Amino acid sequence: MSDTMADGGRHGGAPSDRPWAPDPTPTAPGPRPPTPPGADVTTQLAGHAVLVESLYERGLLDEPWRAVWHAVPREPFIPRRAWRQDPAACAPLTTEAERLALIHSDEPVVIQLDDGEPDGPGIATSSNSQPSMVARMLRLLQIDGGHRVLEIGTASGYVAALLSRRLGARNVYSVEIDPGLAHHAAAALRAAGYEPNLSRTDGE
Repeated sequence: MSDTMADGGRHGGAPSDRPWAPDPTPTAPGPRPPTPPGADVTTQLAGHAVLVESLYERGLLDEPWRAVWHAVPREPFIPRRAWRQDPAACAPLTTEAERLALIHSDEPVVIQLDDGEPDGPGIATSSNSQPSMVARMLRLLQIDGGHRVLEIGTASGYVAALLSRRLGARNVYSVEIDPGLAHHAAAALRAAGYEPNLSRTDGE
């Protein structure tokens, strides 16, 4: 048995130690969650496939990870309200086409500003990380069957889903300090058919 640590896309927050998903029972990966109204399924899957193949062609995914990424689309883990990180500020994604274009690119997607507080300066405090960076990180873990992974910063839940697909949800542990992000990640993972071991706490 081997234990490994991964770091999620969280930029900051306030401590808490309340459990928010205590059931560690593993669940087999399920079907992809429903597509939001007005979005085209074929277009979404094609966009995700192009992204995955670009990572593979750049040597960032081996065959096992390539299969995992194809099976776990990024889009269901991105909240409806999200932002693009521009040089000067975070720009809101105001249309579905704009949202999907960013999700299917090798760019981070900001999923929280100002720790979720209203009327803040608009500083990114959590993101769904750049896919190429996530791919590099996961390969560097050198995980295999029987390994267990602790992720610090569940954020959107996407990395936890990738790890759950590869290792089985019972071998994935993920902590998130922010209650809003914790709630979102748990719901997104559950909808996708994954139930890793989640906890809302400070990962330090």
